[in-house]
Formats: sequence, C-alpha cells, structure tokens
Amino acid sequence: MTMTFRQFVIKNVIRNKRLYVAYFLSSMFTVMVFFTFAMFAFHPAFGGGDINSKALFGMGVAGGIIYVFSFFFVLYSMGSFLQSRKKEFGLLMMQGMSMRQIRFMVFLENMFIGVFATVIGIGIGTLFAKLILMIAENVLVIEESLYFYFPLWAIVATFVSFILLFLVISFFVTFILRSKKLGELIKGNQQPKTEPKASIVLTAISILLLAVGYGTALLVKGVTVVLAMVPVIIVVIIGTYFLFTQLSVYTINFLKKRKSLFWKKTNMILFSDLSFRMKDNARTFFMVAIISTVAFSAIGTLFGFQTYLTSGIKEANPYTFTYHDGSDQTEDQMKQDIETVNQSLEQRNIKAKQATIEMQYYAFGDENEAESFIASESMYNDFANLLGKKSIHLEEDEMIGVKHSSAIIGGYAEDNLEDQHVQLKNGADLKVTEVKDEVVLPELFAHYVVSDEAYKQLPDPVRSESYTAWKAAKGQDDAIIDVSETLSDELHPYNFQANDYTVYTINKAYGPILFIGLFIGIVFFVSAGSFLYFRLFTDLDEDKAKFSSIAKMGLTDKELKKVITRQTAILFFAPIVVALVHGAVALTALSHFFNYNLVRESSMVLGSFFVIQIIYFLIVRFVYIKQVKNAI
Repeated sequence: MTMTFRQFVIKNVIRNKRLYVAYFLSSMFTVMVFFTFAMFAFHPAFGGGDINSKALFGMGVAGGIIYVFSFFFVLYSMGSFLQSRKKEFGLLMMQGMSMRQIRFMVFLENMFIGVFATVIGIGIGTLFAKLILMIAENVLVIEESLYFYFPLWAIVATFVSFILLFLVISFFVTFILRSKKLGELIKGNQQPKTEPKASIVLTAISILLLAVGYGTALLVKGVTVVLAMVPVIIVVIIGTYFLFTQLSVYTINFLKKRKSLFWKKTNMILFSDLSFRMKDNARTFFMVAIISTVAFSAIGTLFGFQTYLTSGIKEANPYTFTYHDGSDQTEDQMKQDIETVNQSLEQRNIKAKQATIEMQYYAFGDENEAESFIASESMYNDFANLLGKKSIHLEEDEMIGVKHSSAIIGGYAEDNLEDQHVQLKNGADLKVTEVKDEVVLPELFAHYVVSDEAYKQLPDPVRSESYTAWKAAKGQDDAIIDVSETLSDELHPYNFQANDYTVYTINKAYGPILFIGLFIGIVFFVSAGSFLYFRLFTDLDEDKAKFSSIAKMGLTDKELKKVITRQTAILFFAPIVVALVHGAVALTALSHFFNYNLVRESSMVLGSFFVIQIIYFLIVRFVYIKQVKNAI
C-alpha cells in the first residue's frame, strides 16, 4: 500500500513526538489561557458596570499581549526544531525529496500540531471552565455570579485567532529553509566547534554592570527608585547578556584548569563540553532569564502592591469602624451618628466592642511649630483591651513614643521621636524613654503615651478631637461589609471610616489587575521553561552518542545519572537562579519605594516559582535519563 505525502508528514510528527511534545503542550497551554480570557470577555456578567468594564478592557489587553507573545514563542520553537533536524532534512534530500517538498512538509507538520493544540486547548478550557469561573469570581471580587455558559463566541474567536497564527508562522518558517544547502543539512550539528573563549574585558564589564545595577537598585529609596529604574534595567540586561556569553565560559575554563577539581570522579565528563553548552545556549539562557525576571517582578509587584494597600489600612488603623467629630459638627449630631452606627450593628446582630477617646494635641519643640497627640496610660489600655493586646504600666516620669505604620500611603518616618520632650505644669520635663511601633490608638501619625499622673499635669492642648472606635468579633465579614456600605452612604466620609469595607473595595477594583497579571506571568514562565526543554532535547542525539561511547569505557548507571543530573540542573537552574536574584533585587527596590517590608510577599512569589521549576526539572530529568539509557 502506497503512503501518501500527508500520511508521511503525520507519521513523521508521531516519530518525533519527543521533540514535539513540549511545543505541543506549551502551544496548547497558551491557547487555553487565551481562550480563558475570551470566555470572560464574552461572559454575560460583564455586560455593564464600571469595574466590570475595566476588567473587560484589561483582559482584552492581556489577551493581545499573550497573542503577540505566542507568535514569537511559536516562531522560536519552530526555529529550534529546524536546527535539530538539519541532518534529517539532508538525508531526505539525498533520497530525492526536493527543498520545496521539505518546506511543504514543515508547513503541514506545523499546521497539524497547531490545529490539534488549538482544538485540545479549547476543549480543556471548556472542560475546566466552571472551575476557572469559580476561582475568578473570588479573585475578581465581583458581585455578579460568573455562572457557566457555553462560550460559543470565545471558541470561535480563539480557533480563528490561533489557526491564523499557526498559518502565518508556517508560511514564515518555510522561507528559513530556502538558503540551506544540501552539504550543510547533511552535516547538521556534526560540524567541528572551536574551543569557546571568553574575553577578560567583557567578563569584567559583566561583573561591573551587575554590581552597579544591583547596588543602585538596593541603595536608592523613595521617589529616586522610579528615576533609577530605567537606567538600572538597561545596565542589568546588558550585564546579564555578558554573564551568559562571557562570564559563564570564563568561569568554566577557570575551573577546568584546576586539576584537582577537573580530574575528580566524573567532573571531566561534566566540564569537557560544559563551556560549549554554555556558549551555544547563552542566548537562550539570556532570554529565559529576562522573561522569567519579568514574570517574577510583575507578579511580585502586583501581589506586593495589593498587600501594601490593604495591610497598610489595617496596620494604620486596626479597628472595624472609627468615627471622629468634625470642626463643623455639633455634639448632638456626633451622638446621633454614633447611635446610628450602634443601631446598625444591633440590627445585623454584629458583636463589637466600643471605646471612645478625647484626643488632645499639644505643642512640641522650642518653636511651638509641631503638634502631636498625647494619650494617658488608661486611654491606651482601654484601646489595647479592645484589640486584645497587653496593657502597659508607666512610671510618672516615663513617656512612650509610638511610630505610625510604615504602610501609610504618603506617610513619613519619624527619626527623632527619642529626642522629643514635653514640659509639665509642675515644671517636670518628660522625655521619651521607649519607642514602640505597634499601633493601638486610632491615630495615624506618631503620638505619645504618658502615665495618668503626668497626663493631669500636661499644659493646655492646642486642639482636641473625639474619637470612637469599634472592633467587631471575627467571622462576621459578610454582615460587616453590608453594614459598612450602608453606613458609608449615610455618614460623612470625613467622619466615618469602615476599614473592612475600604479593603473590600480596593480588592474589588484591584482583583482584575492581579488576575490578569497572574495569567500573563504564568504564561511567560511556562514559555521560559519550554525554551529550556527545547534546547536540552536539541542536544539529545549528541548526548546519546557521547554517553554510549563513554559507557563502553566503564561508566556505571549511577555515574551516568549523576553526570546527566548535574548537566541538566545547570541548564535548567542557571537562568532561573539569575532571574530569581534579579527578581529579589527588583522587589527589594519596590519595598524601598513604598517604605514597606515586602519580604513575605517576595518570598512567596519567588519560592513558588522555584518549587515549580524543581518539579519541572525532576520530570524532564527522568525523561532525559530514560532516553539516554535506551540508546546505550
């Protein structure tokens, strides 16, 4: 039975499934992500509303970014396939296949993979649509229910978009093969390579650029971070390129010259072609490092900024509701507003503790220009009990300074709290004996606490304000949000603040941005991992031949696994570790800009990606070792 050309193409793809699997899975994942955005875009729940329209617009932009990135990703993937199949194309030409037929074969192969990746990506996206909608409903913090619907228009838009993308890529790739000569194709990757050499000057420049970039990013603070951002990014990118093309090769050659290390166990096998691999893969490593850094920094920034906004409100004012009198407000109006709050809490059966304080502000300093709030020990303890914190006991000559939360937007750091003092009526001079940074009293900025005896001796205040605070018991979130929304409409926003409701509205507005950023960051990271997979398996045939020859000289299975594990680990983790360091520096600079500690958020983001990379490495290592051992 005669095999048709199309049957030959399909079998050729199946025979090369090892090489095509990463391309297929990555393309399928990209299609699925794009389909998810399209599914949201056409969802009936996004038919109106200000936040919904913004979410819809953001998802459209994100979908466009993913689509453009997919084009270059697929183009790069096809380039890797062609590079690894030069010898195969040369042999086909020797058997009588014309270059035109080879180009047509590549075109059909790519379309075959593209159509299946598109169909299966849409299928999996539809299958998990309900789960994705449920997750999105919580992340986006929207009031409408994202119910399941059959996304007909999302399917059509995704199918047409990606079939067109694969069609354009397939046409484009066929032109790459036009100038390939038969001799070049047959030789493939067997052409001799010269020993990689590194320039000492460029190596030194790489170290200098990275040191300058890191140093600047870590030292600048405040608004200067924004001004230094672009120069630092440019310097670090150039330094990263030279790191992989020059510094890595120089380091390997330096280690090879250390005989005690080079001749130890299987290090000779590892180092013998490591410099070649680093040189050959330098551009891939550079691209993976930069793409991964973008993913880490983008997600870390979005996650950190959300925490900064929400935690800042909670840290600066840890109460559920606060109410203070205004300058144009009568005492009767204030009492009526407080009663309105209490009645609303009672109607919704919300359990909450309440405390009121008369906040007295006093002149500080010799020039009487600064004024700060001073509270008594009893006032402090009343509010500490409200929050479930420890009470304090002060001696008559003691005064405590309390810093404001570093998370206050537009706040400033008080570096001279220890130097402040206040003159009492009896002539005593109180100085700050301790500085605390735990916010207890409902005062946003720095303030002071003195003993009850000293409080009675304070001079006349410059001004005073009455503050009432409520702290609701845990587990009443939904009821609190409902009451907060009602009270916020009834009471003047200057007088009444509902922290939980403020956090809720921030999350509601910020949810779509975080959701979109997570999707784009994950797509970038998966693509970066796929690039590494392509480069690793491009050298598989060469590794099979190399390890087959070495095995005949006595290389054991244990030693083989050890060499391959080290080799694969360097390939996978060299660019990722660089990206993690870049990301850590970038997020540290971000924390300097906000004047807020983002260590926890940065660790969570970077740690999660590193764990994912380890799992990916273990899977690829298992497959790679199995392929090499089968060839021995």
